[in-house]
Amino acid sequence: MPRRRARQSFSPTRVARALIGVVLVGAMLAVTSFVLIAARGRDRGNAPSDAAFGLRREAQAAYDEQRYAASADAYRKLIELYPCDFVLHFNRACALAHDGRADDAMASLASAVRFGFEDVEVLGKSKALEPLRADARFAQVEKDATAARDEQYIVYVPPNLDAKRPAPLVVLIHGRGSAPRNVLPMWTATAEKLGAVLALPKGATRLEPGRYAWEPEYPTDNAQLDWPAAEAAVDRAVAAALAAHPNIDRGKVVLAGFSQGGYVALRLLHDHPEKYLGVVTFVTVYNREGIDSWDGVAPKRAYLVAGALDTLCPHSRDARDDLTAAGFDVRYDEVAGMSHEIPPEYEARQARALRFILEARD
Repeated sequence: MPRRRARQSFSPTRVARALIGVVLVGAMLAVTSFVLIAARGRDRGNAPSDAAFGLRREAQAAYDEQRYAASADAYRKLIELYPCDFVLHFNRACALAHDGRADDAMASLASAVRFGFEDVEVLGKSKALEPLRADARFAQVEKDATAARDEQYIVYVPPNLDAKRPAPLVVLIHGRGSAPRNVLPMWTATAEKLGAVLALPKGATRLEPGRYAWEPEYPTDNAQLDWPAAEAAVDRAVAAALAAHPNIDRGKVVLAGFSQGGYVALRLLHDHPEKYLGVVTFVTVYNREGIDSWDGVAPKRAYLVAGALDTLCPHSRDARDDLTAAGFDVRYDEVAGMSHEIPPEYEARQARALRFILEARD
């Protein structure tokens, strides 16, 4: 049956720490257009609208009543709203399999894995997927899901990148309950537009399959980090990016993070200012106990995007005030009517923020 979203767990298992990753050179892991990720109770996307909640109820009710064609259609409509939500793709695959539409079901399963589905155990045990297991393509889905589970980073090199021209590197740090495969589709168009390589590390703490975080296994709050693991994850991703595209401009390495990932980005800039040109954050977490002072950190550029209705908006304001007081060149974009979510005109804001940081070296 379709997967209902599990509550976040504070006793996750650790993923293997081997140097495993995906490098995409002139290839696409997912769509390049702007997308929104459905995320209830996680810090990685827009809260679903009332219409989306209605569609979710409709999809689940139809499935429970064995009206599988109607369920699949409702999930299709939800996917139009949230193309990167792997749970929706997986649930649609279950409905399609029950409806006897094997080709469509296999395509939905492949999409689920492309956007971060990695629960190999569920693939092996789900009764809904029994009609598909004899299909030769199912073994490939299992293999791809295993690879998604084991990878520790993704590196994206745009296909239009001029190898002779030094390229900036953007380190994208996902929020709590997300993963690189969720984040990448929202940034590939900007990377191609600016000629930048992307490095996306994966948080070392696994909350549940496909959902990762930067905190220790038993955190006290969302601002507590497993700092050694976070630093190691970012270093691995950066090293992989340098290997994939040797002509990266080491003076143009920019940190960017969403929510908890924004705090990781700020902490990295604080602790290793010599490595990074500047920082971009979206609805960031910020902990003054973890970053007690910016004294002694050479002023750089920072671009902070916050939601005026976000309960974490004071965190962004604190970061703005601390960075400004330390002499940083800060741009602060507080979006009216926005909560803890992906901002409107996300690609335009990405490009504007990155150009502002990169201009410091031009």
